[in-house]
Amino acid sequence: MAKALLVDDEKYIRNGIRAIISRSDSIFNEIDECVNGIEALEKLSENRYDLVITDLIMPQIDGIELVARIDGMDFKPYTVVLSGYDDFKYAQKAIKYGVKAYLLKPVDRNELLNIVKKAEEEYLKKQNSEASLHNMESSEFFSSQLKLMLLSDYSTRQEAEKLFHACNMDLTNNKYRVVSVNSCEVYAYEDKLENNMSLVHNIMQYLNNSGTYGLSFMDNKNNLVLILNVKTNVNELMDTINKMYGTRCTAGIGGAFQDVAEMRISYGQSDYALKYKLIASDKTVINYGDITEPDHNYVMPVRLIKNLAGMLDTERKDDLCKVINQIFEESNIRKYHLEYLEKLSTCVRTEIIGYLSEYIPHKIEFIKEQEEGFKSIFEFYNLSDYLRYLKKFVLNINEVLLRFKNNFNTDKTIEMALKYVQENYRNDLTMAEVANHISLNYSYFSILFKEKIGMNFVDYLRMIRIEKAKELLQNSIYKIYEVSEMVGYNNTKHFTTTFRALTGISPKEYREKLYIN
Repeated sequence: MAKALLVDDEKYIRNGIRAIISRSDSIFNEIDECVNGIEALEKLSENRYDLVITDLIMPQIDGIELVARIDGMDFKPYTVVLSGYDDFKYAQKAIKYGVKAYLLKPVDRNELLNIVKKAEEEYLKKQNSEASLHNMESSEFFSSQLKLMLLSDYSTRQEAEKLFHACNMDLTNNKYRVVSVNSCEVYAYEDKLENNMSLVHNIMQYLNNSGTYGLSFMDNKNNLVLILNVKTNVNELMDTINKMYGTRCTAGIGGAFQDVAEMRISYGQSDYALKYKLIASDKTVINYGDITEPDHNYVMPVRLIKNLAGMLDTERKDDLCKVINQIFEESNIRKYHLEYLEKLSTCVRTEIIGYLSEYIPHKIEFIKEQEEGFKSIFEFYNLSDYLRYLKKFVLNINEVLLRFKNNFNTDKTIEMALKYVQENYRNDLTMAEVANHISLNYSYFSILFKEKIGMNFVDYLRMIRIEKAKELLQNSIYKIYEVSEMVGYNNTKHFTTTFRALTGISPKEYREKLYIN
């Protein structure tokens, strides 16, 4: 049932709008009314409305503040504002808060019905989307069961058959295979997990709508794992997904199976095949059966790896890059088994972190940051991408070590950074921007800032913004959402949450406390 809320302090306007909507064939058959923004917020906190039509000029809380509050809510209704010719420019301010349309007074019947029709279309679109999401969520139990079967050794054939039967998949008369899918471009983003999960959600929704898959889940490596009938053309599926979402994906295909033991083998094969994108980056789909197993008899270049760590804290930048190229010599990598490449990456990481722990043991946070930031080689589209990343990573560590060794005026540097923050806290400020402004390496600036200030950059910026907000809240001419924007928070809800976290009370409570005092 679709619900609407009318907000206007003039009763005859509310009655007129109600009558027009009620006499049409609208799906908004439940209509509530209120006379001001305060009443509207109370009703919105208690009920879920799909359409809100509000006047702009009202006592206590006006329409602008009301739509700003609505924009910060988790569920956002289709919002429409009422305005006269004289306050049209005022109405335009509401657009930035997600207002979908405005109505001029006196309200024109046809214009109102056109807007209501658009609200109905959005309502139905949301309903369909939520229904689709519900169908996906209803299969979460099956997905978790499948994940348990593949990643543990405790599931039986009977349990697998029962699970497949519940999903209308016949293990007795049909063969299936495991396909592991990952985005090749997702690792260009800092928050790769969030972006990968977003892509995976899109893929799963497409597969759910098309009926192509029976079961799926996200494995411990954040890959999408699909169980597909062997008759499914994986190449066509990948082409369709890539065209739909504009992102190149790679799929690794395991062998066919008809029981739970073979299913685990198929998963291992699909995961192994997916890793081959490093040395077969021209392929979108890699079938485990097409991989020719190379030589397992390899010897790790231990001396070269130790030389790499030994050259840290020197000016030999070119030599560092040359040694990395020698360690990851492509002719050797293609000659040996894939595990050779994986072990190379692991050994380089271990040697570098070990060197840092031995020579700068007092810089615990820096060492931990490097250890956590060292990416797996299988997080890259191809070997060239990994080598570019590794060289940049090693050179960054080297620059920081040189900074530690060479004394310079750190107090003046931090003073410049603090001044820049004081002048730019209203903007979308990042630590990278400040480090660049004072010409310091990002990682080194992070360590230096915490050592000198006693807190990290993010906490300091948050503190500065809230202190400035306290000053502004003493002036009653600024509304809370205006104060929020003036100190760098475009989202009032985020501002309120941060303010409460640092002060224990909300901005509104803080202002009321000032008035009482």
